[in-house]
Amino acid sequence: MDVHRTFPNKAEVPSGSPCLFCQRYDVNFDKRDPIDQMLIGSGSGQAFSHLTENGHVKHKLVELRMKLDRSPLLQRTRAA
Repeated sequence: MDVHRTFPNKAEVPSGSPCLFCQRYDVNFDKRDPIDQMLIGSGSGQAFSHLTENGHVKHKLVELRMKLDRSPLLQRTRAA
């Protein structure tokens, strides 16, 4: 056995499922790298943690875009 080679612990191996929120609301979801689409853990499809920082940031941008689209001030500005 090679004493210098490390084997990943099962807890360290990234596994997960695609973020259902991002998949549903991000029009560019299919263009993301596959690892940026994935969540850690639960399998419920809720983003408590994306595998990558890029995935997390893109998730937050989708949330912000949705909040801005629902903003009454923004809707009044567009109507004027």
